[in-house]
Amino acid sequence: MVGNKFNFLVTLALTNILWNVVNGGVGLMAPCCERVKISAEYTGFINSATYSQDDKLGIYIKAGEINNRDFYIKEDSAGTRYLFYRGCTKEWLVGTKMEGTFGRRDLGLRNKVTGELRYRCPDFVKSGWQFLQDEWYDDDTITVECV
Repeated sequence: MVGNKFNFLVTLALTNILWNVVNGGVGLMAPCCERVKISAEYTGFINSATYSQDDKLGIYIKAGEINNRDFYIKEDSAGTRYLFYRGCTKEWLVGTKMEGTFGRRDLGLRNKVTGELRYRCPDFVKSGWQFLQDEWYDDDTITVECV
């Protein structure tokens, strides 16, 4: 019994090490951050995330789990915003609600990922973020990082 448990733990550890090597240091079993910061560079243009979705940028705090991923909340005088993974569309979203039908006013940022486990935390996604302003626009300056 002890030998089987030891073998399982060794296999699990080696799997995690291999995962880290293959996926650039993103640990399969590493917990997601307690707090993340969504930021974007100010470009001076009206057509930018900092102009049209400024209220979606800032510090988000882990608040629970939905769709087998952690979700985060930002609360301030402008209201409540959520950073969450929507399983049916396989994308990370930032908006004013997490469930139901989404209208254009409900969402502001997104990242369409493949749904792979390596993207189970929003800070693991290093590119491909978009902002909404009449339609979705790519913005390579949008980042999500642990703080």
